[in-house]
Amino acid sequence: MIAAIKSFFTTPDPLSRTVHIERIPQGFSSEAWKLSTPIFLLPTGDTWNIGDACQGVLIMGATGSGKSSGSADMLALKYLRLGAGGIVLCVKVNEGDYWTEIARMAGREGDLIRVTEKDHSFNIFDYELRRSGRGAGLTLNLVNLFRQLQDIVDASAGKKNAPDFWDRACVRLIANAIQLQCTLPEALTLQAVSDIINSAPHSDKIIDSPTWRKSSKCAHACETAMTNQPNDYDIRRAGRYFMDDFTAMGDRQRSGILETWEGLADPLLRSPIRQKFCTTTTFTPEDAIERGKIILVDLPVKEFDQAGRMAGVIVKFLFQKAVERRQAARENRRRPCFIWADEFQHFVTTYDMVFQQTARSSKTSTVYIGQNLPTVLAQLGGQSGEPHMKGLFGNLLTKIFHANDDEQTNKYVAGVIGEDWMNIESVSAGENRSFLTPFLAGSRNQNRSVSPQVKHLVMPIEFNLLRTGAERNDRIVDAVFVQAGRKLADGNNFCRVHFEQRRQ
Repeated sequence: MIAAIKSFFTTPDPLSRTVHIERIPQGFSSEAWKLSTPIFLLPTGDTWNIGDACQGVLIMGATGSGKSSGSADMLALKYLRLGAGGIVLCVKVNEGDYWTEIARMAGREGDLIRVTEKDHSFNIFDYELRRSGRGAGLTLNLVNLFRQLQDIVDASAGKKNAPDFWDRACVRLIANAIQLQCTLPEALTLQAVSDIINSAPHSDKIIDSPTWRKSSKCAHACETAMTNQPNDYDIRRAGRYFMDDFTAMGDRQRSGILETWEGLADPLLRSPIRQKFCTTTTFTPEDAIERGKIILVDLPVKEFDQAGRMAGVIVKFLFQKAVERRQAARENRRRPCFIWADEFQHFVTTYDMVFQQTARSSKTSTVYIGQNLPTVLAQLGGQSGEPHMKGLFGNLLTKIFHANDDEQTNKYVAGVIGEDWMNIESVSAGENRSFLTPFLAGSRNQNRSVSPQVKHLVMPIEFNLLRTGAERNDRIVDAVFVQAGRKLADGNNFCRVHFEQRRQ
């Protein structure tokens, strides 16, 4: 039987709070989902709407500046009261409880999907196989998904590996294993693909062994493929790879490919990532995109470390790909979505800049919240990560800056707001004494002059002086709002705003 299988395969073939302004009533209907629908009013009288939100939001402020309890909290409540769906990535251990309370206040507790180490899972590979869309189920896309996830996870961990021979050979191995697994009735999981690879024959003698034929998943997949889809070119090619090419390799070459595979797959096959993303499915990105669910990835980095970071990165990437694929519909019928990350530097990937370039057309608001530039740069690899950081910041067009005492951050913020010519008055004073009367008081004079100089519209020192809420500030939080590419009613691209630390 196995000899027949090998012969068959070797035969030649023919993806809240207000800003000290008037509160805008929010509708919870698709008729309120136009890009022009206002979310809040600025003190200048300008509206900030869904279209503005979908151009990205960056919120920065020092610890205790009131950013989370001020601007971030206001936006979270308003997004939920609009009926928006989205994903929330967690760093701090109390974020899950915070978002549960926010959802309750917005009347959205029934829409919350809280992903913990015990509850909910998302089989990312079976999802890609069975999702809707013209590109679904293609082996090439499944392999690409695996590689993209690995690249993203490696980059978030600070690894930079250039593709080499072993990577390319490993991609071929994975593609053929996935192709065979897709012929079986069971769900496509990374563990199932691993079982095919690990039970592949290493020689012609093994192929002839009854023990191997009985125990090998690779043999079972080849038999099933030959029986059910004997004329499929891709499946014949996959079987030929394992029955002919793989067995013909030298031991050193085959070992190198298998070792590369193990290195790539190992992080995804360990707990809790394996249970969350390589077993069963209880939620998908479409739950948030089409049904307005709030997917809370409650595997906080402060508790789960690298596993928590990987979980957040995986969900974010799959969500980004899914929301980019959703079918175009009437503007006001497409539900607004959001990606929310406090201490966002833990989840930044190179794909963020690509996604943000078209986020408005996908009607998705990215809200990234952080403290200062050094903390972001440290996560992105130090000064070498500065171009990446500035590129991402440049694609988040709305920026809300709270109190900060970091010099580098305050200078950056002042530079973002911009400079202008100002008339600066200078005063000089002097005293005239006669050399003939050294003991007599001289006369004093003052000279005043006005000269134009280029100055920051908001000086860096001013960010040290913004109010940070709490009782000593009557629960008022100050911030500076900046929006690139927009002139507000007062002629500036920025304005000072105030947030109340009282939920309404």
